[in-house]
Amino acid sequence: MPNPSVQSQVLDAAVTLLNTTAWPAFRTRMASFSIDQLPAFNVLPEDAEAQYDVCGGVDWKFRFKVRCMASAVDEVDKACDPLFVAALQVLLADSTLGGLVRVMGFSG
Repeated sequence: MPNPSVQSQVLDAAVTLLNTTAWPAFRTRMASFSIDQLPAFNVLPEDAEAQYDVCGGVDWKFRFKVRCMASAVDEVDKACDPLFVAALQVLLADSTLGGLVRVMGFSG
């Protein structure tokens, strides 16, 4: 079996880090979450595109998103806030994801 792509390794690394928090993380889960499975994280690829510089080199940018999933009747943002904080703490603690990427940042 061939080695997984860097993108696949990045998603796996993100899920592994998120699983060190108090909540479970899933990779590209498309099935609905039941109430008893929440709160949880869902890590999904967003896009991958090549950026070309003047010298003809290629710089790949790969984006993934972390969905913070929680159940609440009102103020869902407050229900998700602890997950958001925990995700930022573990993901940005090593901005190279163990050397898989040159730099990782938060946008959103």
